[in-house]
Formats: sequence, C-alpha cells, structure tokens
Amino acid sequence: MGLTMTEVSEPNWQRPNGLSLAQWMNNRLALRATRHQDWETFAGQAEKQPKHARAQIRYITPGNHPGSVAPGSFMLVNILMPPGHGSPSHRHDDAEEVFFVLRGNVKIVVRSGDEHYEQVLGPGDLLSVPPGLYRQEINVGQEEAVMCVVLGTAQPLPPIMEISKE
Repeated sequence: MGLTMTEVSEPNWQRPNGLSLAQWMNNRLALRATRHQDWETFAGQAEKQPKHARAQIRYITPGNHPGSVAPGSFMLVNILMPPGHGSPSHRHDDAEEVFFVLRGNVKIVVRSGDEHYEQVLGPGDLLSVPPGLYRQEINVGQEEAVMCVVLGTAQPLPPIMEISKE
C-alpha cells in the first residue's frame, strides 16, 4: 500500500516513524507486474477527439492509485499510444515535463508564440520541455509507442489546453 496524500505535501525521503526498512521500501516500489493501462485518464479528451485516446501507466503519482509510489518532488508515468494517437496541444505552467521514449517513434511539437519546434524521438531519446510552452506528443510510427513522462512537480495543476484549430 502506498503513502497517503497527507504524506505527499512534504518530500517522502524520511522513513516514517514505526516502519521497518522493508516496509518503507515496499511503499516506494512499483513493479511492472502490478501496473495496468488506465485508458480512463484521457477519456474526456478521446471523447472529443478519438486520436487523443491513450493510456497512462502510473508509477509515481499523487492520489489514491493502488500500488503507485507517492511523489516526493515529481511524477513519473508511462504513456501508451496507438499509432496516430497523441495528446492535444497543452501546456503546464507549474512544471518542466520530460519525455523519454521507450518504444516506437513519438513526435514532440513545442510552440512558443509564433515559434514552432518539432522533433521525432525514438527509443532512448529524451526531450525536456520547460514550463509555459505548449507541447503535443504524437505517435508517428506504425507500432504502439510507449514513453516515460516525468513531470517536475508532485501535484501538478491541470494542464491548459490550446483551443483546437481543427
């Protein structure tokens, strides 16, 4: 069982009183075998635009997610995207977001005002996007893509979605 939300407000680097080392480390453990693909996380986006359907696989996140490790100072999830799927253009004003591709090919599009940047990332490639910039991730490959996403805050504000031009 993970740490509670009240323990998230402070970094969880100190062993809670009364826990053995094994109990403390087990609270900080998220095994792949216990993870599941949560297709509901982005269901609202997918309802508006089917190509935004994707799954989140939680590892370090706030909230009551069984088996997820409570965050100290950042979040870490894997995002699974079918071919052609991706996120809507959005920004996080409170945190850096790091994309590390594990499988497939993911195009990351970043925009600041009239400036536009895009890069296709393959397995082992990483891009860090600072706060306040619009970003969009799109699986441009022919296979399912999986990327590890690190958000530089333990409890992020909801992203700001760009108004669709479609």
